[in-house]
Amino acid sequence: MKNRFGQCVIAILIGLLSINIALAEQYRAPQELVQTVTSDVLSALREINDNDAARSDKVSDKVIELILPHLDFVAMSKLALAKYWRQANKDQQQRFVEQFRDLLVRTYETSLTKYRNEEVKFLPFRESDQPDKKAVVHSEVVRSNGPSIPIDYSLRFKPEDGWKVYDIGIEGVSLVTNYRSSFSREISQHGIDHLISSLQERNSGAEQTNNGKDKEE
Repeated sequence: MKNRFGQCVIAILIGLLSINIALAEQYRAPQELVQTVTSDVLSALREINDNDAARSDKVSDKVIELILPHLDFVAMSKLALAKYWRQANKDQQQRFVEQFRDLLVRTYETSLTKYRNEEVKFLPFRESDQPDKKAVVHSEVVRSNGPSIPIDYSLRFKPEDGWKVYDIGIEGVSLVTNYRSSFSREISQHGIDHLISSLQERNSGAEQTNNGKDKEE
Protein backbone atom coordinates (compact mmCIF):
# COMPACT_ATOMS: atom_id res chain seq x y z
CA MET A 1 0.00 0.00 0.00
CA LYS A 2 2.80 2.40 0.92
CA ASN A 3 4.61 1.68 -2.36
CA ARG A 4 1.41 2.16 -4.34
CA PHE A 5 0.65 5.40 -2.48
CA GLY A 6 4.20 6.61 -3.15
CA GLN A 7 3.89 5.80 -6.83
CA CYS A 8 0.63 7.75 -7.05
CA VAL A 9 2.23 10.78 -5.39
CA ILE A 10 5.16 10.62 -7.82
CA ALA A 11 2.77 10.31 -10.78
CA ILE A 12 0.82 13.37 -9.60
CA LEU A 13 4.03 15.38 -9.13
CA ILE A 14 5.24 14.41 -12.60
CA GLY A 15 1.87 15.42 -14.01
CA LEU A 16 2.00 18.80 -12.30
CA LEU A 17 5.57 19.30 -13.46
CA SER A 18 4.53 18.52 -17.04
CA ILE A 19 1.70 21.04 -16.81
CA ASN A 20 4.07 23.70 -15.45
CA ILE A 21 6.55 23.03 -18.25
CA ALA A 22 3.76 23.25 -20.84
CA LEU A 23 2.54 26.53 -19.35
CA ALA A 24 6.08 27.90 -19.28
CA GLU A 25 6.43 27.08 -22.98
CA GLN A 26 3.11 28.78 -23.64
CA TYR A 27 4.24 31.89 -21.74
CA ARG A 28 7.38 32.15 -23.88
CA ALA A 29 5.57 31.41 -27.13
CA PRO A 30 4.39 35.00 -27.83
CA GLN A 31 7.89 36.48 -27.63
CA GLU A 32 9.40 33.62 -29.62
CA LEU A 33 6.75 34.10 -32.31
CA VAL A 34 7.35 37.85 -32.65
CA GLN A 35 11.13 37.42 -32.60
CA THR A 36 11.04 34.71 -35.25
CA VAL A 37 8.73 36.66 -37.56
CA THR A 38 10.77 39.84 -37.07
CA SER A 39 14.00 38.00 -37.86
CA ASP A 40 12.49 36.46 -41.00
CA VAL A 41 11.15 39.81 -42.20
CA LEU A 42 14.43 41.67 -41.61
CA SER A 43 16.38 38.91 -43.38
CA ALA A 44 14.01 39.15 -46.34
CA LEU A 45 14.33 42.96 -46.47
CA ARG A 46 18.12 42.78 -46.51
CA GLU A 47 17.93 40.61 -49.62
CA ILE A 48 15.86 43.20 -51.51
CA ASN A 49 18.12 45.71 -53.23
CA ASP A 50 17.36 49.37 -52.50
CA ASN A 51 17.63 50.15 -56.21
CA ASP A 52 15.33 47.33 -57.26
CA ALA A 53 12.52 48.81 -59.40
CA ALA A 54 10.12 46.24 -57.97
CA ARG A 55 11.20 46.80 -54.34
CA SER A 56 7.76 48.01 -53.25
CA ASP A 57 6.03 44.96 -54.73
CA LYS A 58 8.58 42.61 -53.17
CA VAL A 59 8.17 44.23 -49.75
CA SER A 60 4.39 43.89 -50.11
CA ASP A 61 4.78 40.21 -50.97
CA LYS A 62 6.87 39.67 -47.83
CA VAL A 63 4.27 41.45 -45.68
CA ILE A 64 1.57 39.12 -47.04
CA GLU A 65 3.75 36.01 -46.73
CA LEU A 66 5.44 36.56 -43.38
CA ILE A 67 3.33 38.97 -41.33
CA LEU A 68 -0.35 38.62 -42.28
CA PRO A 69 -0.77 35.01 -41.07
CA HIS A 70 0.06 36.19 -37.53
CA LEU A 71 -2.40 39.10 -37.37
CA ASP A 72 -5.97 38.88 -36.07
CA PHE A 73 -7.78 41.28 -38.39
CA VAL A 74 -11.21 40.60 -36.90
CA ALA A 75 -9.96 41.59 -33.43
CA MET A 76 -8.22 44.63 -34.93
CA SER A 77 -11.43 45.66 -36.70
CA LYS A 78 -13.45 45.34 -33.48
CA LEU A 79 -10.97 47.60 -31.69
CA ALA A 80 -10.99 50.15 -34.48
CA LEU A 81 -14.79 50.35 -34.78
CA ALA A 82 -15.56 49.98 -31.05
CA LYS A 83 -19.35 50.24 -30.54
CA TYR A 84 -20.02 50.49 -34.27
CA TRP A 85 -18.79 46.91 -34.79
CA ARG A 86 -21.81 45.59 -32.88
CA GLN A 87 -24.13 47.86 -34.83
CA ALA A 88 -22.86 46.64 -38.20
CA ASN A 89 -24.41 43.60 -39.89
CA LYS A 90 -22.31 40.59 -40.90
CA ASP A 91 -21.86 41.78 -44.48
CA GLN A 92 -20.65 45.20 -43.32
CA GLN A 93 -18.33 43.61 -40.80
CA GLN A 94 -16.79 41.35 -43.44
CA ARG A 95 -16.33 44.19 -45.94
CA PHE A 96 -14.80 46.42 -43.29
CA VAL A 97 -12.34 43.72 -42.21
CA GLU A 98 -11.22 43.30 -45.84
CA GLN A 99 -10.68 47.03 -46.41
CA PHE A 100 -9.08 47.64 -43.00
CA ARG A 101 -6.78 44.70 -43.68
CA ASP A 102 -5.66 46.29 -46.97
CA LEU A 103 -5.13 49.63 -45.24
CA LEU A 104 -2.91 48.04 -42.58
CA VAL A 105 -0.98 46.13 -45.24
CA ARG A 106 -0.21 49.45 -46.94
CA THR A 107 0.87 50.90 -43.61
CA TYR A 108 3.25 48.01 -42.90
CA GLU A 109 4.54 48.10 -46.45
CA THR A 110 5.32 51.82 -46.25
CA SER A 111 7.12 51.40 -42.93
CA LEU A 112 9.17 48.42 -44.09
CA THR A 113 10.10 50.08 -47.37
CA LYS A 114 11.91 52.72 -45.27
CA TYR A 115 13.90 50.07 -43.37
CA ARG A 116 17.65 50.66 -43.61
CA ASN A 117 19.36 48.01 -41.46
CA GLU A 118 18.15 49.31 -38.10
CA GLU A 119 18.57 46.89 -35.20
CA VAL A 120 15.53 45.50 -33.41
CA LYS A 121 16.07 44.75 -29.72
CA PHE A 122 13.61 42.69 -27.65
CA LEU A 123 13.15 43.47 -23.97
CA PRO A 124 12.73 40.77 -21.29
CA PHE A 125 9.35 39.09 -21.51
CA ARG A 126 7.01 39.73 -18.58
CA GLU A 127 4.06 37.44 -17.94
CA SER A 128 0.64 39.09 -17.95
CA ASP A 129 -2.22 38.54 -15.51
CA GLN A 130 -3.77 36.30 -18.17
CA PRO A 131 -0.74 34.37 -19.48
CA ASP A 132 -2.94 31.77 -21.20
CA LYS A 133 -4.99 34.38 -23.09
CA LYS A 134 -3.09 37.64 -23.61
CA ALA A 135 0.50 38.82 -23.74
CA VAL A 136 2.55 41.90 -24.65
CA VAL A 137 5.96 41.67 -26.31
CA HIS A 138 8.15 44.76 -25.88
CA SER A 139 10.80 45.73 -28.42
CA GLU A 140 12.83 48.71 -29.59
CA VAL A 141 14.04 49.79 -33.00
CA VAL A 142 17.58 51.02 -32.39
CA ARG A 143 18.55 53.84 -34.75
CA SER A 144 22.02 55.19 -35.36
CA ASN A 145 20.79 58.73 -36.02
CA GLY A 146 18.19 59.13 -33.29
CA PRO A 147 16.54 57.74 -30.17
CA SER A 148 15.20 54.21 -30.10
CA ILE A 149 11.56 53.68 -31.04
CA PRO A 150 9.61 51.46 -28.63
CA ILE A 151 7.22 49.01 -30.29
CA ASP A 152 4.85 46.82 -28.27
CA TYR A 153 2.98 43.85 -29.73
CA SER A 154 -0.29 42.83 -28.07
CA LEU A 155 -1.19 39.20 -28.68
CA ARG A 156 -4.17 37.00 -27.87
CA PHE A 157 -4.23 33.21 -27.66
CA LYS A 158 -7.00 31.13 -29.21
CA PRO A 159 -6.91 27.32 -29.19
CA GLU A 160 -7.81 27.16 -32.88
CA ASP A 161 -5.34 29.82 -34.05
CA GLY A 162 -2.58 29.99 -31.44
CA TRP A 163 -1.00 33.36 -30.62
CA LYS A 164 -1.90 36.25 -32.94
CA VAL A 165 -1.21 39.98 -32.83
CA TYR A 166 -4.29 42.16 -32.41
CA ASP A 167 -2.61 45.53 -31.86
CA ILE A 168 0.77 47.22 -32.18
CA GLY A 169 1.82 50.18 -30.06
CA ILE A 170 4.41 52.55 -31.50
CA GLU A 171 5.86 54.99 -28.97
CA GLY A 172 2.87 54.33 -26.75
CA VAL A 173 0.30 54.98 -29.49
CA SER A 174 -1.96 52.13 -30.60
CA LEU A 175 -1.77 51.60 -34.35
CA VAL A 176 -5.30 50.18 -34.42
CA THR A 177 -7.19 52.48 -32.06
CA ASN A 178 -5.42 55.46 -33.63
CA TYR A 179 -7.97 55.09 -36.43
CA ARG A 180 -10.93 54.91 -34.05
CA SER A 181 -11.72 58.63 -33.73
CA SER A 182 -11.67 59.28 -37.49
CA PHE A 183 -13.71 56.14 -38.19
CA SER A 184 -16.21 57.06 -35.49
CA ARG A 185 -16.57 60.58 -36.86
CA GLU A 186 -17.15 59.36 -40.41
CA ILE A 187 -19.68 56.72 -39.34
CA SER A 188 -21.64 59.16 -37.18
CA GLN A 189 -21.82 61.62 -40.09
CA HIS A 190 -22.28 59.34 -43.08
CA GLY A 191 -22.76 55.75 -41.91
CA ILE A 192 -20.56 52.66 -41.98
CA ASP A 193 -21.16 51.92 -45.66
CA HIS A 194 -19.67 55.29 -46.53
CA LEU A 195 -16.62 54.53 -44.38
CA ILE A 196 -16.12 51.18 -46.14
CA SER A 197 -16.41 52.86 -49.55
CA SER A 198 -13.92 55.54 -48.49
CA LEU A 199 -11.43 52.88 -47.39
CA GLN A 200 -11.92 51.01 -50.66
CA GLU A 201 -11.24 54.17 -52.68
CA ARG A 202 -8.21 54.93 -50.53
CA ASN A 203 -6.80 51.43 -50.99
CA SER A 204 -7.49 51.47 -54.74
CA GLY A 205 -5.85 54.88 -55.06
CA ALA A 206 -2.75 53.68 -53.21
CA GLU A 207 -2.53 50.63 -55.45
CA GLN A 208 -2.80 52.73 -58.62
CA THR A 209 -0.14 55.13 -57.30
CA ASN A 210 2.25 52.25 -56.60
CA ASN A 211 1.63 50.77 -60.05
CA GLY A 212 2.29 54.15 -61.61
CA LYS A 213 5.59 54.48 -59.75
CA ASP A 214 6.67 51.03 -60.91
CA LYS A 215 5.96 51.94 -64.52
CA GLU A 216 7.89 55.21 -64.22
CA GLU A 217 10.87 53.38 -62.74
